[in-house]
Amino acid sequence: MDEPILAINHRSPTPQWGSPCPGHRGDDGLLFDAGHAGKHMTPGWRFADHEVFRRREVARFGVADPVFEKRCTHPRCADNEGFQLSRKYKSFLRRTRKSVVLSLAGRTDTCVRSSHICQGSSGLLLVREEFLKPTFLETYSMQKKLLALAAMSACGIASAQSSVTLYGVIDTSYESVKTNAGRISGFGGSGYRGSRIGFRGVEDLGGGLKAGFVMEGGFNADNGSGAGSTTANNQNGGLGAGALIFGRRSTVSLSGSFGELRFGRDYNPNQYNWGYFDPIAYGNTVGTAAADWASSAMTQPWTRVSNSIGYFLPGNLGGINGQVMYAFGERASNETFAGTTPAYAVGRSTKKNGTFIGGRIGYTEGPIDTQVTYDRTTYAAGTFNVSPLGIAAIPTGSSTELTWGASYKFGSIKPMVLIARRQNDDAGGLGNTLTMNGWNIGAIWTVGGGEVQMSYGRAKLSSALLATEPEAHKWSIGYLHNLSKRTAVYGYLARVGNSGGAALTAASASPGALGAVGGAANINGTSTGFQIGVSHTF
Repeated sequence: MDEPILAINHRSPTPQWGSPCPGHRGDDGLLFDAGHAGKHMTPGWRFADHEVFRRREVARFGVADPVFEKRCTHPRCADNEGFQLSRKYKSFLRRTRKSVVLSLAGRTDTCVRSSHICQGSSGLLLVREEFLKPTFLETYSMQKKLLALAAMSACGIASAQSSVTLYGVIDTSYESVKTNAGRISGFGGSGYRGSRIGFRGVEDLGGGLKAGFVMEGGFNADNGSGAGSTTANNQNGGLGAGALIFGRRSTVSLSGSFGELRFGRDYNPNQYNWGYFDPIAYGNTVGTAAADWASSAMTQPWTRVSNSIGYFLPGNLGGINGQVMYAFGERASNETFAGTTPAYAVGRSTKKNGTFIGGRIGYTEGPIDTQVTYDRTTYAAGTFNVSPLGIAAIPTGSSTELTWGASYKFGSIKPMVLIARRQNDDAGGLGNTLTMNGWNIGAIWTVGGGEVQMSYGRAKLSSALLATEPEAHKWSIGYLHNLSKRTAVYGYLARVGNSGGAALTAASASPGALGAVGGAANINGTSTGFQIGVSHTF
């Protein structure tokens, strides 16, 4: 009889670890064989003295990369307790046609990243089909009650075909930003992660089909108010602040072997690249890349898209992953621009304003991850005002972006690169364009119980409308230290330089941020920001 391949988080009353591991970011009930798994797993883990892997299984697999990689730390991944399973190992299971059950107790949402199997660590169990047979359960050395409970979890929650989970993040930080015009300091509403509270649920409809939902709203941890969200119907303006709304995400979905169909307010496909290939971007801290600031100031929607229909490829395509999205602007067919300036916009039909189309295609296998994204939001000429890099506002039309990002993990170091180009049509007049070209390079270095995050990048604007080419460059460095699997402390430092009329600052990008002191003195000036804070997930 074969032994189980993995058993994780069995919630033993007595921890299995000999001593706490500084680099371990998982649960104290993780079981691995110290003699075999230690040769093939991510360095830094400690393993219980228990036989789970067999030599022949490891030999047949021939692992060159870890079977189980580190805990998923992406802010959109459930409650950041998930683990990512090596794609190479999943491929091995498919090739050998092993019957595998991957299920959970109390965690049902999957990570937005298609290469992860990230469904939380509570009761997660990955086993051979034989592991579930009663005869095997009786002979296995684990306590029978614990094993029976885990087996029930692994059976796809046979006794409970639907579940709802409450989750969230509370994050606040002290930030201080200095510009040529002055300094502002104090507490912000978020920092490394955006403070939020959410609900997610799933229902097994049978035949491999599942229905799910996510409702997630942001709030400012420093004063308890609701955090405003951008783009109601993908137009200028926001959804407002003060009351708790589900502006971070509000979706209902159907998923199965075909992939996933998702409806509602969801992330723009470009956020995969801006989040995964800028080591500091999703922290929303003072370290967010210059190109990130420039691109986001040239379009709505940018982070999230309202009124959307999205499709995600299934996760069994040998490393290929992607998505497409379409969103409605929800404008009346007889609607026209009601303003009096600019002259070339007066009377133009705005019935298609806010209509969005976007997509992402990429390849993720082992240490390699590379993605291309595209998005376009339609606006009638002259009806959408933008002010990237702190320049004076310019009326524009439709906005289009193309990005490419890539990363490669070398042991504890993960370098990455991001290149982006955004272009707005009819800038200041018919036929003119306003173009942003930006890039960012960086790395994440896992050391001890935390991460060192570093980045440097530039963003430049060009247009026949502009006498110069405004440009900003920015370097950032930060350190995140995990006190536990739920709590972390962090600190970031950033420096911005401007030329050609740019006036970008080192202000934090987090909800409820203090911003920066503005003024003409900031044009072609410098700005410095630092931030320290604490983040807790639940």
